[in-house]
Amino acid sequence: MRKYSDCFTDTFRNYAIVQKSGKGLVAIDRQDHVLYTVFRFDNGPDYSSDRLFRIVTAGKIGYADAATGKTVIKSHNYDKAVDDYNIAIRLKPDNPRAFYGRGVAYFCLEEYDKVISHLTKAIELKPDYGNAYWVRGDAKRFLKRVGYCEDYLRASRLHVSDAMEAWKKNCQ
Repeated sequence: MRKYSDCFTDTFRNYAIVQKSGKGLVAIDRQDHVLYTVFRFDNGPDYSSDRLFRIVTAGKIGYADAATGKTVIKSHNYDKAVDDYNIAIRLKPDNPRAFYGRGVAYFCLEEYDKVISHLTKAIELKPDYGNAYWVRGDAKRFLKRVGYCEDYLRASRLHVSDAMEAWKKNCQ
């Protein structure tokens, strides 16, 4: 039996990004200690941009260096993340990643109506956006709205690893 259901690191130097049971998508050191939760984007870890990728520590979004895995920008709060995504959307209103990020920030703030709105926009811009369906499904479920099972199934068909488990747990 494999130790991790998924590993997103091809060479384990300083850190590895893995799917750890009960913890989700995390970065670990060589002693198997969890360093932080990796921000999930599409079907896996956040894509790096300018050698940085998003992480989540203590419920806040921060950034880590893609080469070393070390935290380089301390976590900031979700209200600030919403403000940052507002700027990104003003600069590029056709960017599904910005709408997804703002939706996830609202999810962390438990503002689920806004989550649904922003993730619906992300899906309109990128119809194969698996994680947007999955997170939107969670928001619908928390608000006791119809349609969350369909979102989980769609996410699963788009290869989001945990979506089928969410469907089995909440829809069967």
